[in-house]
Amino acid sequence: DIDSKMTSASALTLTSSEDAAFNYKEWACGIGGPEPWEDNASPLTSRINTGVTFFRSTEGGLAMAKRWIGLLVRCFDGDNPGCDDQTSFNSGAQPGGRSPVMNKDHETKPVKGGEGRVYWSEFDGKRCALGYLPISDFSNGHVFFLQKVPQNLEKHPYAIHNTHNFYGAAGKLYRFRASQLWAIEGNLEEYSAELNYLSFESFAGHEASKESSPLVAHILARDELRREIWAAIGLAKVLDRVLVLPRFNCFCDRYWYPILPQCRLPGSQRFAFSQSCPLDQILDVGAVAADGFVVKTRVDGFFDNAKAKPLLGSRKEVSLVETRENVQCLSPEQIKQTLGTSETVLHIAGGVKGVFCGFPDDSVEAKALDDGISKAFTSDWCCHQNGSMPIAPHARVSALPAGSADAGPRADEVSVKLAVKVWDLTVPEKDKWQALLFGKQFPEGSGMTEHNHYKC
Repeated sequence: DIDSKMTSASALTLTSSEDAAFNYKEWACGIGGPEPWEDNASPLTSRINTGVTFFRSTEGGLAMAKRWIGLLVRCFDGDNPGCDDQTSFNSGAQPGGRSPVMNKDHETKPVKGGEGRVYWSEFDGKRCALGYLPISDFSNGHVFFLQKVPQNLEKHPYAIHNTHNFYGAAGKLYRFRASQLWAIEGNLEEYSAELNYLSFESFAGHEASKESSPLVAHILARDELRREIWAAIGLAKVLDRVLVLPRFNCFCDRYWYPILPQCRLPGSQRFAFSQSCPLDQILDVGAVAADGFVVKTRVDGFFDNAKAKPLLGSRKEVSLVETRENVQCLSPEQIKQTLGTSETVLHIAGGVKGVFCGFPDDSVEAKALDDGISKAFTSDWCCHQNGSMPIAPHARVSALPAGSADAGPRADEVSVKLAVKVWDLTVPEKDKWQALLFGKQFPEGSGMTEHNHYKC
């Protein structure tokens, strides 16, 4: 019941019948207050997200909804690139406006008693109040899956709007499954005891964590993960097992822009490196989960699901690595001899990087493996064109010749070198363009001056 769930939210304790809509911001933004992660009330920090919106059946609420519908009709009927339900909602109460609660001078009229969460607006002469839902109860994808604000507060959101993912429905499904939030499982094979599974201990990021630049560390950790998954796919293919993907700790955020050198969405919580992040931050989860991929896969955290627990009744753990410095790779034939087992779950401790020598060069299996790993990592975001940033072409992920511990995807040395340069541009005292994201004002008269009113 939403009313009982939200009674502690200040915006919803108002008795006014004119509280027309309650919404939430795109991400948390620390702009003051006792709990910065909850302080998403200011309309000056981000556009309103329409993913979860409630209207009350009052004159003001109906006027607001009608204006939004009218804007939507014009938006979708005309040639308006970038126009959608969210931009229409944010266009304001008056034509040409930039926000339903903010005039052209960025002024607002807070509702008394709303504690900065509720603002007056007007639609077709009908006054109504628009409030912001608390972001820990109505979380977006970044707040829940990356910042983990509700989890760190030990709260259970009423709803999660699964935004900030990069692979559409496949990405959303992956996240929900990996977080034990997908209750409806249409695929009866997903937890089948008739299948055999392979999981492994990942060390991606252990060495990279020593880097002073999070951007460089992120790319190095990505390279490590890519080598691990390449080897794990090979093992799973030889053993005819379903590959359970590993957890991964991100050093950087991912955003739609090809590069995000400051490594965090502006205004977001500083999430801890000890927290895992969704794998769509680092690889194409849609490609990995698709029919026709090299092997069948399952999400990271698969065995945390209660439906998968019975599978662990038949589990064997082995270690193929004596030390991280002394790894002996195995051929497909040696893998069958060494790891052939009847247990449902085979877990490899100690890491898998370097333990698979690869399939014979030019074989069908070798091509399928290289094609698969290239598809999985082809959409990586660093370090490509963005403004004045240097360009690194998106090269195909290729593997070194089979037959040694060096087999597998090459290190992305080009991106690492560029990341060093890019990170250097984020030092505010050097006054580079990216430093503007750290609170500097845009030059008066420039095309970006209108953004100077933002607080974070």
